[in-house]
Amino acid sequence: MLAAYLATLFLITKLATATTEGKDERYTYNQMCVVEGKLTVLNGFDCREQVAVAKWRNSVNASGWTFLEVETYSKFNPELQAYAAGYLEGVLSRQVLRYHIQNAVEDYCKNFTQYCERMTSFLTENQKYIKEKINATPRDDVYWSAVNRTYHQLTGLIAGYEGREITPGITYEIHPIL
Repeated sequence: MLAAYLATLFLITKLATATTEGKDERYTYNQMCVVEGKLTVLNGFDCREQVAVAKWRNSVNASGWTFLEVETYSKFNPELQAYAAGYLEGVLSRQVLRYHIQNAVEDYCKNFTQYCERMTSFLTENQKYIKEKINATPRDDVYWSAVNRTYHQLTGLIAGYEGREITPGITYEIHPIL
């Protein structure tokens, strides 16, 4: 019995140390491009109509860090740049985001249903307020235009994480990533 337990423990330890997850040595590059009039995510970093390019390295199990750099191109409107940046972040960091949701969010409301109902109600009302302010405020307002771009980026992040169709805009959804 003890021998079987030790053999299993040895095998699990060997498998755990053999994995390369979280030990990337090289960057992964993705880009969002306009291809034949449609926004598309491509591997690499070379296309003619590039909206954004992202560089990602997951070294969390080697260094304790993941690395993400995103660059957008000013020939596109700021909201599209923000959405594209978020979308690429969601695509590239999907596994790390999934781990975060599993570890910190999934069971958060377990045994706290009343609190979470109040929190969801507050967040929903807050989202309505933000939507109203973004829609009612002039586009040149520094603060609310920044909030607008932030929400475009968050919407892109959620869409990229979920693998959704690329549809720039704001969804105002309550998502575990938030």
